[in-house]
Amino acid sequence: MESTARAIAEGDNALRVSDRIANRRDEVGALATAFNAMTQQLCSLLERQTHLLRDISHDLRTPLTRQRIAIELASDGSVDADLLASILRQNERLEAMTPRS
Repeated sequence: MESTARAIAEGDNALRVSDRIANRRDEVGALATAFNAMTQQLCSLLERQTHLLRDISHDLRTPLTRQRIAIELASDGSVDADLLASILRQNERLEAMTPRS
């Protein structure tokens, strides 16, 4: 069980305590079963967190892309160039905060 816990801590989230140990009818078996359930729940939470981050990043990137296109189109007109440059820099900072997946 200790080696499984260490491997999971190092990132191997697919590991579980073996059924041979988890099926024991003593405290060790109960602990192994609880450990496996906890590990499964943690993996599920990590997966949902990753999915949520991906969705949030996508939801931010879409309007940022539209804003960038609008700024670039407006930059060839009579709009204040300094203002457009400032908006574009802010847009780039926001884009940098949204990782691509």
